[in-house]
Amino acid sequence: MITSFLEIKALDLPQLELAMLDVWAAEDTFSASISARADAPSFTFYEGPPTANGRPGIHHVLGRTIKDVFCRYKTLKGFRVERKGGWDTHGLPVEIEVEKELGLDGRAEIEKYGIEAFNAACRASVLRYKKDWDELTRRIGYWVDLETPYVTFHNEYIESVWWLLKQMVARDLLFKGYKIQWYSPGSGTVLSSHEVSLGYQEVTDPSVYVRFRDAVDPSLAYLVWTTTPWTLISNVALVVGEDLDYVTVQQGDERLVLATARLSALDGEYTVIEHHRGRDLLGRRYLPPFQVEGIDYPADSWRICGADYVTVDVGSGLVHIASALQTRRLCAQLSPRLAQGHSLDELSGGVLVHPHHRRERPPGGAEPDYQLAPAGDPRRPLWQLAGEQRRLGAVTQTLLGYAAADLGVGQARLRVFRSDRLDR
Repeated sequence: MITSFLEIKALDLPQLELAMLDVWAAEDTFSASISARADAPSFTFYEGPPTANGRPGIHHVLGRTIKDVFCRYKTLKGFRVERKGGWDTHGLPVEIEVEKELGLDGRAEIEKYGIEAFNAACRASVLRYKKDWDELTRRIGYWVDLETPYVTFHNEYIESVWWLLKQMVARDLLFKGYKIQWYSPGSGTVLSSHEVSLGYQEVTDPSVYVRFRDAVDPSLAYLVWTTTPWTLISNVALVVGEDLDYVTVQQGDERLVLATARLSALDGEYTVIEHHRGRDLLGRRYLPPFQVEGIDYPADSWRICGADYVTVDVGSGLVHIASALQTRRLCAQLSPRLAQGHSLDELSGGVLVHPHHRRERPPGGAEPDYQLAPAGDPRRPLWQLAGEQRRLGAVTQTLLGYAAADLGVGQARLRVFRSDRLDR
């Protein structure tokens, strides 16, 4: 028995670690922990799969330690815990990496190279560092089945996803919503937040000055600057700063209106013939740069309006406005901290909860309890996770310290979508 800090300090900890791993391997301890509970109730765990086309880092050690605590705790409580490893083999980063390796640039060159051959190269890439991942898994004592992992490009996995979607449709839990997403024109696909966080790079985009002709006097134009010329087709208004100074200048055969502070944007000779305040320009009408025949445009389109966000640091002092032409309630992402006492009303706005399953607050405004719902209630996974997290908080803290316990709470947070359908 170790009785002092000095004895601990004298131990060869790396050698002790390797000796323990050898014992586990020789006795097949992990498998024994499962077979010994063959008739026990199951607690199912599927690894939130990493992508093995990159080497593992220290952050993977932290996350996997927390996962292991959950599984070991449930094993100690008498459950049969089969822990399924997995590999995430899809995603834009994989395709981009293979594109670079093959010297391809964009979808057209991929199609010329051959979709089947490109997919084969991606499959080879995603498991490139599997050996490193397996060794990390063994060295940190993380028990998970790596012999028969689930792989997201296998047909069996893809079919299981479609089956799950079918079950959601059958239970009327799937609905159509709207969400703003990052989009890659080069790849022709939306981007996840993880893919966007891979980094930005500076690019040179066009910025243009455009003449918007006055609706009454075709020799008068409003000079507008934009860095998004592709939105000019949906222009609906021009905006000026009501308290800013503007001028009309004569340049050749035409007159141009722009901010006094932005006269430097003009090329060639000009003469200032009028001075204005921004508010003097409000309500003026102009001809749109594009107009589709047969469309019934609103009567108040293509006017000059005022706004306090207009600046004269760059551009012309007149801002081009392209609207969406439609407004509606959009989905909003929430992160309820399930283990920290959120009310059921707050949780029941999530996509996992169907409207007719909502339970009302008890009389007097008291907070509903967190007793598990009946088996058929779709809120059951949320409540169960909350309860498990509270019970595991003390265990995690004891084994790993306060920082890891906080990390464990963070791992348990769920992201749900709130929709107007679920608020009815």
